[in-house]
Amino acid sequence: MFTGSAIGKLMGAQPMVEMFAKWELRDHLFLIGATELISALLFFIPRTTPLGMSLLSAYLGGAIVTYMQNGEPYFVPAVMLILNRNTGDWDTSLDRVLCLSTEGAKFNSPAHRAGKDANEIISPDRAS
Repeated sequence: MFTGSAIGKLMGAQPMVEMFAKWELRDHLFLIGATELISALLFFIPRTTPLGMSLLSAYLGGAIVTYMQNGEPYFVPAVMLILNRNTGDWDTSLDRVLCLSTEGAKFNSPAHRAGKDANEIISPDRAS
């Protein structure tokens, strides 16, 4: 859904151009489309899914505000925002992607992915 919408913006599809002109955002059509596409692609890459979810949440928040400012119904982006926000373990998984916590660093480590203790990966030849 996001990728199709983004491509429509990037290609300058007439309905998109008209809608953005009505909102006085025509000059930002390409930037918004590129942001939407990058966010959607990050969402589909397993390692960057939390980052993609964060960016898509911000994007949808902006869409809701735009609809509200122009007196248009904003039910669809609001529902999409709720569904996006409830996709997975957002609060902790973003920390893992960005390595904001030591747990995140462990999660992203080669040892964790291999199912081993970090000491086994770092020094496998050490005898204790």
